[in-house]
Amino acid sequence: MTTLTEIIINLAESNAEVVFFGKDTDFALKQKDIFKLVRGNAELFSASGVKPRDRVLIRMHNDLESIVSFLALILIGAIPMSVKPGNIADKLYREYIDRIVDGFDVSYIYGEEPLTSYPTRILTCRPTAMGTDASVEWMPSPEQIAFVQFSSGSTSEPKPIAISHGAVCNNLRAILTV
Repeated sequence: MTTLTEIIINLAESNAEVVFFGKDTDFALKQKDIFKLVRGNAELFSASGVKPRDRVLIRMHNDLESIVSFLALILIGAIPMSVKPGNIADKLYREYIDRIVDGFDVSYIYGEEPLTSYPTRILTCRPTAMGTDASVEWMPSPEQIAFVQFSSGSTSEPKPIAISHGAVCNNLRAILTV
């Protein structure tokens, strides 16, 4: 496998379980059920107008909805731009978000509330969406960007780091062979 999209699609074949540790309860889901949620939300995002190469700002929380949404965006070829959750009431955080949205031509923001004064559309996850439409899947080349993450910002403002599909796959192969 050479792209993250191929890895996501292969989840559909697996009966292995993934355990999620939540605030209130721990639970397990089969990988193929996670894939159905990913595809269902990919269908939802695609129907909302998200296209391959669209940049989508996503504040990554450590929860099933964020993970499903992140993978769904990759599945349809959008580029998730993953930022650390912050206090949206904090003026500096909102200015930081504005700079990302403006500087990277972000069209969509994943989440419940508007984070910026710039014109963007809001996407939300449906935790019960189970998809079946394979036509929403987009097959990138290994060199294409899978997602953008931002550095911690410990020495200055966080900087964007584009991660290609091939780089993610190489890292996963290295991890799995250890």
